[in-house]
Amino acid sequence: MWWRQFPKIESRRCVPQSPADHPDPRFPVGTLVRLVARPERVRRVLRSEWHWHRQQFVFVIETSAPLPFEPYWFAGQLAVAEPEAEPGAVADGEGR
Repeated sequence: MWWRQFPKIESRRCVPQSPADHPDPRFPVGTLVRLVARPERVRRVLRSEWHWHRQQFVFVIETSAPLPFEPYWFAGQLAVAEPEAEPGAVADGEGR
């Protein structure tokens, strides 16, 4: 039931972006993210776009979808991926 992942809105009219509208600052281009519903893979934000119908920004991220299809997600469907430790890295306070 993928459609339940979309935020609910009251109005169905298309609204252009206003100067006050900005993408979620947690997800600038290049940020590593996980899909909340499928957190097993880390993906990168490619760009953000205004969604006229939903009246908020959406985020295009890396996927295995063939071009020209570019699926997008809303901020509520994404989570910032924690940076993974490099192999052989020592955590703070360890190895002293």
